[in-house]
Formats: sequence, structure tokens, C-alpha cells
Amino acid sequence: MIDIAFDGGRGGEAALIWATEFWADGPVEVVTVEDADELGVRIPAGPTASEVSAAARGWLINNAPRLDATLAIEQGGIVDVLRRRSGHAELTVLGSHRGGADGGRLEPVPRKVAATSAGPVVVVPASNPVPGGPVIVGIAEDEVSTGAIEFAAGLAARWRRPLRILHAWWLVPHLDDGDGFADSGQARDEHQQVVDAAVAVARQHHPELPVTGEAVVGETVAVLSAAGADCCLMVIGRRRTGVLAGWLLDTVGYELLNRLPCPIGVVPTSSASAEGAPA
Repeated sequence: MIDIAFDGGRGGEAALIWATEFWADGPVEVVTVEDADELGVRIPAGPTASEVSAAARGWLINNAPRLDATLAIEQGGIVDVLRRRSGHAELTVLGSHRGGADGGRLEPVPRKVAATSAGPVVVVPASNPVPGGPVIVGIAEDEVSTGAIEFAAGLAARWRRPLRILHAWWLVPHLDDGDGFADSGQARDEHQQVVDAAVAVARQHHPELPVTGEAVVGETVAVLSAAGADCCLMVIGRRRTGVLAGWLLDTVGYELLNRLPCPIGVVPTSSASAEGAPA
């Protein structure tokens, strides 16, 4: 079961469109949140959750009658509700009407949910909810990428899309060398080993999945943003350790979500596994 956050706006509709296209063969629960205080008293602002949920039902009847969808109404703060539910959902999907081609910074709700969820989150831009192309996973050099690789491979296999693994790296200045840079050949080999290891992880549980990997010289956000123009989903990992874990995304995640070149999946460290990743 996956959770689809619906607020009645363009972002909520984008999340439903994404689910209709990419999760048509599995159950979904459309979640509407009644903003309420700590005592459960509704905070008046716009349509009620029941009205928004009825709008979601109407959208599903008209646009996705075969989708295995149920409706749920929760009370509380939307970030708190989705974060709590994310511990039990396979995936949390929510949309954004800002960022990417629409310009502007990402709204606080999708950013906070992506930064604090217990499980994987997909943020869908209203401007591009159903792009084509492969699944891409951007990897770092440590264990934070493992869950993202397994999750991305599971989705690529489910959707019968190829998986592309990208690892961006910089040439490191070398002060003792006349040319100003370390041995780029040696550095390239070391970073290619990172990619080769990631490809092996992806193929371990999905041996028939078409997988390619590439180590690209460049700034990480720029490399992944450019690649995001031609993929159906960009997946990145998110650390869950340290004093600020759960409250801040790293720079790469924050900037990618703000740019939203395509739907972006954020996977907390160790939240996905060979058994838990979608297949």
C-alpha cells in the first residue's frame, strides 16, 4: 500500500496522476488531512477534509476508475501525519505546484516530508508528473546510496524501465603538482569503482534489469538536474544520522527538490532493502 497525499490543488492532482500511471497495479490510499490543533479542533482554512476527500473520489471515478484506491481522512498537521504514516507505507507520494519549470522554491510541506519521513517519498512536480525515460539513481561514495540503489532497481524492474546509475565527482587540486590537479586517470578509476559496485548491487536482486553506470566529472546538483530532464524518476539517498537528521536534507537533496526537473524519490538510509524495495 502506498499513501497519496491529496490537498485539492495542482500538487495533489499531480500525485494522483503519477499514481495512476506508475502504481496502477497496486493498492493506494488517498490521504486527506484535516488541519487541527493538539486537541483535535479543526483550524478553519478553506474546504474541509471531507470536501477535499470527496473531490479526490470524484477525480478517481472520472480519471482512474480501475485504480485500487481507498480514501482516508486524518487530523493534525499534514507533515506530522504523513511522517507517522510513512513508517508503515511502502511509499509516500505528494505533489508540488512550485519548483522546476514553474519557478520558485519548493513548498515547505513536500520538503519537510521528504526530509523527515521514515520511508521512501516521491515528490511529483505538477509541471511534469509523468515523464518518460529510465529510472536514474544518483549515488554518493558511502552507505547512504545503498537503499536508494535497491529502491530504484525495484521500481525500474516493476515498471520495466532501464536503470541508470550516476555518480558525480570533482578533480581534486594537487598543490605539489605543476599541472594543479591530481592524477585524473587514477581518480577516474576510483570513482568508476564506486559506480561498478553500485551496478553490482542493482543486479544482485534484478539480474535481468538493464543497468548502466557512469562516473561524471561535475557538480552533483548540475549533473543530476541535467539528467533529470530525460528520466521518469530521479532517486537519491538521505542520511538518517547526526544531530539534525530528520530535519534537514543535505545540499544535493534540497537543491534537486527545489528544481524538480522530474519526480524525485528520497530514500532514507536503510529504509529500503532487498526484501523491502518494491519489486
